[in-house]
Amino acid sequence: MGAEPQWIDPTKLSRPTVIVLMLADCPIARKFAPEIGRLHSQYKGRVDFYLAISDPDVTAKDAAEFKKAYGFQMPVLRDPGLKLARKYKADKTPTAVLLSKSGKVAYQGWIDDRFPELGKQRPAPTRRELKDALDAVLAGKRPKVAKAPVVGCFLPL
Repeated sequence: MGAEPQWIDPTKLSRPTVIVLMLADCPIARKFAPEIGRLHSQYKGRVDFYLAISDPDVTAKDAAEFKKAYGFQMPVLRDPGLKLARKYKADKTPTAVLLSKSGKVAYQGWIDDRFPELGKQRPAPTRRELKDALDAVLAGKRPKVAKAPVVGCFLPL
């Protein structure tokens, strides 16, 4: 992983930034990989994206293999001490954190509502809060939804 960053300083952002907190072995988080990649491609050049694997047991090699296996084009951060998870008070994965250019949390929660509760999956989402929040922030507005629930695997806090 070499040159990939290991921390994001929210006071030094040049544009809005999304951090998606993941567990590499969470089946729900893995199902969001295509959508995360699609959003990254759609907003590339306007929003920075990072994937943060918040797991004390994931090595740099594991993170690189995860990135390759799911085709992620964004930097993958290792968060073995769960500093990012604690900073943003995230307890489940995948949790999306959208930081405004000023470093303030503009949105935090699920990527969309495809999994409304554990054990239930919709064929397609009915709400896309992360995308809506990205559009709002890029338009200079506050997202209509600033916080949404996360349905997924518990982080090892």
